[in-house]
Amino acid sequence: KALNLAVNKQEITNSIFLGRGEPAVVPWIPPGSTFMPADLKPYPFDPKEARKLLAEAGYPGGRGFPTITARLVPFPGRAEQVDVAEAVAGYWEKNLGLKVKRQVMDWPALAQKLKVRDEAGIIWAYGTIPRPVGEPVVSMASWLASGARYDAIGEIPEIDRLNDAIVKEPDARKRKLRYRDLARYIYDNYLVVPIAAVDAQYAVN
Repeated sequence: KALNLAVNKQEITNSIFLGRGEPAVVPWIPPGSTFMPADLKPYPFDPKEARKLLAEAGYPGGRGFPTITARLVPFPGRAEQVDVAEAVAGYWEKNLGLKVKRQVMDWPALAQKLKVRDEAGIIWAYGTIPRPVGEPVVSMASWLASGARYDAIGEIPEIDRLNDAIVKEPDARKRKLRYRDLARYIYDNYLVVPIAAVDAQYAVN
């Protein structure tokens, strides 16, 4: 939670994405969509509370907190994700006193590392191209569940259960409710640092 509250998502949206987006709530599910619980709002920027929480966890001023590795990776079609990861690292250093090591690599190198299940203290900015699909789980399939191609969110039994509930639900109305359950779990447990929901341009025909 402290790591989330120490990052100014609105400022990143305005500067890196030039205001062409809005602060995200959870990954892959657009703010305001029928898949998102209406009461969930982007995490606030509250560095004072973030420092308090970190101190309560035994890391006052960031002292004793393990060094974080920030992988600076320009994703295909989202080269600005290097700047996003750099901005997040800067907020953590400035607001929490954490130590962040930068590691530059390309997407193929990161893709291989995402298959390793025992790495900790690693962050990267995951920049996706919004796809015009009616089911967010289509795009979530590569990283969400424990058996996914890339272990991007963690091996969490409750995430697996919620993912299965979405995939196995044939009723569209009930499926939207299951999406909302998933969004709320990710949100309530601060599993990611959502930055911005940004549209992409498509050429058709």
